[in-house]
Amino acid sequence: MTQGECAKRIIVVLGMHRSGTSVTMNLLNAFGVPLSDDLMDPTEHNARGYFESTTIFRLHDEIFEAMGTTWMTSSLVIPLAKNRWRTARVQTLKAELSGIVQRELEKHDGLWGFKDPRTARLLPLWLELIEELGLDPRFVLATRNPSDVAKSLFSRDGIDPIDAEILWLEHNADVVLNLRGRLDAIVDYSVWMNDPVEQARYMLERLHLDWEGTAEDIKRITSDVIAADLRHHDSAVSSFKLPFTAPFYRALLNRDLTKLYSLSEAFNAARGFAEAVLAPSRRELQRQIIDQLSPVIQARGERIVDLEAQLAKRNG
Repeated sequence: MTQGECAKRIIVVLGMHRSGTSVTMNLLNAFGVPLSDDLMDPTEHNARGYFESTTIFRLHDEIFEAMGTTWMTSSLVIPLAKNRWRTARVQTLKAELSGIVQRELEKHDGLWGFKDPRTARLLPLWLELIEELGLDPRFVLATRNPSDVAKSLFSRDGIDPIDAEILWLEHNADVVLNLRGRLDAIVDYSVWMNDPVEQARYMLERLHLDWEGTAEDIKRITSDVIAADLRHHDSAVSSFKLPFTAPFYRALLNRDLTKLYSLSEAFNAARGFAEAVLAPSRRELQRQIIDQLSPVIQARGERIVDLEAQLAKRNG
């Protein structure tokens, strides 16, 4: 697939962790979207692979560290400063990301895709980068039942289900609010399991990809990529803890952008009010959350070191 004289196109898969961003990126790659060479190796949590750049993953974690937080820390606990994108350290890391994007687009003839769930919370920085480079972006939001996400996050990271639900809302609402009318497609994990051909056809059409395969080709590719072993947690009955969650997830399933904007704005207002209420005791909350997350952060750091070692060995 070549873009000729068109603007260079970047395909970005967004979504909360454990929401099917990997299977979505895997499918896009199978449909002809080039990815980076430094993809993470499979693990017990993603046996088929993450389809995610190790370098971008590392830079994203460094950006969160520079802002004094982590991807798994709710803004209700540590609100992000409005000028967080303007610090010298974050701008340096952004320049590194910009260099990666330019090299990948040059290598792949003007079309390249990437995913990292952290991108959902770093969208203002990425939108600024995309505008500066004059790119033609396409955005896919990968969603999943929040109950299943919470079970998966508890199994992988030990995150409390209520905290996971808050993070699920924050990731999805931030995508909707930051993108507004630029969200091209919404895909759901359960639909990949139950009706993959129709959802793949929808995604290809919405992204305006120059893919010339047949309906049978779509069926073959989705059958190759999606298998029963991807269904790790699948709730027959959802049990949500927060009032926003059920209507928000329903709006995602219906791809009702008007409702999503309304719910996202309401959630954001509630979040701002909660931050103000929590302000007097924020320091103690920060201390508690840091104590809780320290073992997880250390484990993730060790994983980054291991991934970098694997990458260095692979590159010889």
